[in-house]
This record gives sequence, structure tokens and C-alpha cells, in this order.
Amino acid sequence: MLSKIKSVAMKFRSVIDAEKRAIRMAGMRLARAVRSSARVLRIIVFLHSAKDLTSVLRLYGVEDPSETG
Repeated sequence: MLSKIKSVAMKFRSVIDAEKRAIRMAGMRLARAVRSSARVLRIIVFLHSAKDLTSVLRLYGVEDPSETG
């Protein structure tokens, strides 16, 4: 009887551990998505407030093709 109780308890623990892992993974995915969205929003704001395309290209390490020639 005691071994059956231990077996059931171990099964419950494994189910609870699996749920905890699933919740942790969902939280990590959510945090990653929020960081990506914030990054995109910063780029959008920067592009909107940039005075010219040259400064944006310089930010990303690209030379303006109209200047090279």
C-alpha cells in the first residue's frame, strides 16, 4: 500500500515539474518576444526621427551609395 502511495506521489511530482518547465519556457519566450518588439520599436522611432538616410546607413555600417562614385 505504501509503495502505491509513493508511486502516485512521484507521478504527481513529475506532472508538476513538467508544468513548471512549461511555464518557465513560456515566460522565456514571452521575454524574448518583448525584447524583439522593443528593438523594432526603437528602430522605427529612430528612422522616423532621423534627419537623413545617410545617418541611418552609417548607424548600420553601410556607406551611402550616392556618396561613393
